Amino acid sequence: MDEGIAVQMEDNLPSIEHTLRPIVFVSWFLGVGIARPPKCPKAVTIILRIIHFGLCSVAIDSFTSNQILNINCENYIYKIMYYMNKVMCYVSTHYYVYHGIEQYEKWPELMSKIKKLDRKIRRETPMNDLPIEVVEVLAILATFGPLFIIIYAYYYFIRPEDTVASELRLYYTIAQSLINNFIFDVIVYVLYHRFQTINKLIMQLDKQINAPQITSKIRCIRKLHN
Repeated sequence: MDEGIAVQMEDNLPSIEHTLRPIVFVSWFLGVGIARPPKCPKAVTIILRIIHFGLCSVAIDSFTSNQILNINCENYIYKIMYYMNKVMCYVSTHYYVYHGIEQYEKWPELMSKIKKLDRKIRRETPMNDLPIEVVEVLAILATFGPLFIIIYAYYYFIRPEDTVASELRLYYTIAQSLINNFIFDVIVYVLYHRFQTINKLIMQLDKQINAPQITSKIRCIRKLHN
C-alpha cells in the first residue's frame, strides 16, 4: 500500500524534462545543440535550423557585403575582422545544422536515463530541483543579454550610416554560443545535484543503528550508481 502511494507521488512530481523545458526551448529556438521540446517532429527542427542558417549566412550578409565595398582599401584591420567574423558565422551555422540533425535522437535518450535515475533516488529520499531552476533562469538571462541589441537593430534601419550590420550577426552568434554552452553546464549541474543527493544517502548510514537497515541502504545505493 505504502509503495503504491509512493509511486503515485513520484508520478505527480515534475520530471526533469519539465524542469528543463524553458532552457531547452530557448536552445532549440535559437537553433543550437541537441536539446529539443518533447515530441517535436524532426522536420520542424530541420526547418528551424535551415532558417537560422539562412539568417546568418545570407540575409544579414547581403547588408555587410555592400558595406565592405564602401570601406577604404587601406583599412585592412577592419577587413580582417570582417572576414574572421564571416568565417566564424559560416562554420558555426554549418555545424549547428549538422549537429542538430545527426544527434537528433540523443536528447530523448539522455532525458530517459535521468528520469530513471530520478525515480530510483526519490524512492529513497526527497529531491528538490529549485537550485537547478535558479541556474536555468540565470543562464537564460545571460543568453538574452546579447539579444537585447534588438534596439541596435531598430537603430540600424533608422540610421544605417551610423551602424554596421555585421555586428548584428556577431551578437546573434554570441547568443547562440552562450545558450549552447549554458545548456551543457545545466545538464552537468543536474547530474551533479543527483549524485550529491546519493552522497547524502551514504552519509546517513552513520545514523543507522540497525545492521539490516544499513545493508538495505547499501544495496539501494549500489543500484543507484549502476
